[in-house]
Amino acid sequence: MKVSVIIPAYKPGHLAEALESVFAQSYTDYELIVVNDGSPCDLRNLLEPFIQSGRITYIEQENRGTAAARNRGLAEAKGEFIALLDDDDYWPADKLEWQVRHLEEHPDAGVIVGDVDWVDDAGKIINQTPLREGPLTFENLFAKGYITSPGQTLIRRTFISKRHGFDETIWGADDLDLWLSLARSTRIMIVSRLALYYRLHESNASHNSLAMCLNIQRSLQKHLRLADARARTGLRVKATRWLFGYVGGIAIREWKARVQRRQWSNSGKYIKAIGWMLRGALPEPALLASVCREILPARCTMRHK
Repeated sequence: MKVSVIIPAYKPGHLAEALESVFAQSYTDYELIVVNDGSPCDLRNLLEPFIQSGRITYIEQENRGTAAARNRGLAEAKGEFIALLDDDDYWPADKLEWQVRHLEEHPDAGVIVGDVDWVDDAGKIINQTPLREGPLTFENLFAKGYITSPGQTLIRRTFISKRHGFDETIWGADDLDLWLSLARSTRIMIVSRLALYYRLHESNASHNSLAMCLNIQRSLQKHLRLADARARTGLRVKATRWLFGYVGGIAIREWKARVQRRQWSNSGKYIKAIGWMLRGALPEPALLASVCREILPARCTMRHK
């Protein structure tokens, strides 16, 4: 078995489409492992024909989150390569073929990353984000969210197994933590070729801005300690710039709206997240000014006529 495909499943809405995109792959030397992460829906009944035919290996666990479901699948995986797919996304038909071929041709690479097309609930393409080909280094990962989803990657199992999979305590940022860890032990290569259709909807983890902000900060801080001491300040600034543009600004605006409504729950968490960005922005005046402008009430940032 060359490839182990792992799908953590919770909602049945787009699961059939995800499965069909695997079955439609031009590369066929794979096993498909579906992990039911404590779904309230009767996923087993939905998947029974695939279970009975042997097209999938079906596993059930209590609801512990996507990272735990992926780790459960990894424990069962037999393939040389690991391919991860979320239950609401889907692949182009040649995804496994070209990524397997690339890793076979480049034995020094442990992870291959492809492009993502963003689609709406109906599968219509709403955005395309082609990546620049080349190595994705440990330092690069502090500057930008290059990898939207694990579904656009293919990973050598030896590396992810040595690392013991995903950190189940870092919700929503467990994949960033994995890439930062793998980047210190193997080469991550970007190839500008489509690897995933990523579905954008309200239940995406990135819509929970406070939790995402805090957990990304946890992951970044963890790996900053492992960086060269001389590079840490610069990496922290890059990370702050990226985080602020990604979910940090949203979290600040949410906090301001909650303060106006006198909603004090989670205030400490918001302040912690904002404080991390302020400290990270200190060495760069322009970035610090941007963060401060977002924090201050609108009337304080208006220009006087």
